[in-house]
Amino acid sequence: MDTVTFIGYFLAALAVLMAVVFAFQLRQCWRSLSWPSAVAVILTSRTTKLDEDDSYDLAVTYAYRVAGCDHVGTRMRFTGTNVLSQRSLTKLTRKYAPHAVVHVYYSPARPGESVLEPGFTWSLLWPLFWLIMLTGLAWHQLR
Repeated sequence: MDTVTFIGYFLAALAVLMAVVFAFQLRQCWRSLSWPSAVAVILTSRTTKLDEDDSYDLAVTYAYRVAGCDHVGTRMRFTGTNVLSQRSLTKLTRKYAPHAVVHVYYSPARPGESVLEPGFTWSLLWPLFWLIMLTGLAWHQLR
């Protein structure tokens, strides 16, 4: 097998793996739209600057109760917690400030699995973009 063919198969395998991860993430986002909600209290909220392009990460911890059982969650979104603008960061840090009371959405089958913002966000398009790019590169190498 020559190098070009090997690279093509490697990229194709990477694209398949990425498609599986993307499909799983898409499935979680879709399912969370129908999850019931509970009242939660934000325990901690921490902002971290990721790079020099004004990109931040917001990490939150929250507590909630379902059917008499206490749970602690950390997931804000299924598509990550990166925030790209100072304006969005300010809005989210106010919304998820410590001691704030918010709604949490939890899996009826596993109440310990929860998310503060269910459904889809624009950041889900980045993995799709890279999946398309990888598939195109693999196709180009293998044709």
